[in-house]
Amino acid sequence: MIDRIESAFERGQSLLDRIGSKALRPDLSTRLAQQAFLLQRAIDDLIGERAQEAILHLRMNSNSKGLETFTKMQSMYASWASVRNMRLKALHEEAYEEGQDSIQACYHVSGFASHSLLSSEAGIHLWEINSESTAKSEARDRIQIFVSVLEVLATDPSNPVGRRQEIQDSIAKIDTFEIARRYTIAPPLVRDSKTNARTGNLDKLLEGNFDLIGYI
Repeated sequence: MIDRIESAFERGQSLLDRIGSKALRPDLSTRLAQQAFLLQRAIDDLIGERAQEAILHLRMNSNSKGLETFTKMQSMYASWASVRNMRLKALHEEAYEEGQDSIQACYHVSGFASHSLLSSEAGIHLWEINSESTAKSEARDRIQIFVSVLEVLATDPSNPVGRRQEIQDSIAKIDTFEIARRYTIAPPLVRDSKTNARTGNLDKLLEGNFDLIGYI
């Protein structure tokens, strides 16, 4: 981890050298600010001996109507990893089959402070969607997606069956899932239960900016 932090400092210095005495370009400014933020979080986690990497697990009870929503959540986290310079590796992703109890997806996320940045995602992500038959009424379909954020487990990566079982055992130990975020499609509104922040810019949030919900 120390080597990675030193490497990141070098990249930050390279950005500063490129800027030099020129006016600060918006894209370089954003990259530099993000680099500094992630470095500080990583150093804080290192000093506090907190986990750096994370296991991100998504589960939705069997509901064919929610497949599109489940896919949106997967894409949201993939986009977040891309724009935050994280590495997101799929451990397993299930395709929906008629009659199955649930659909699940699990990822290994690595990068500076990935665990602490994702930890607030844990909980129920409640989507309220106007169905075609109830579009003119207040009735909405409710879709619940359960998100778990775990520390990286010690199971041998070459044993995917054992690793998956260990992940399931860890999730089973979670007593309750509280609502982490509410999403309303029409009119668009996202409310974060942990920070009390809200935004009407659902599209921007789904582009990977859920950690900036109070600013978009």
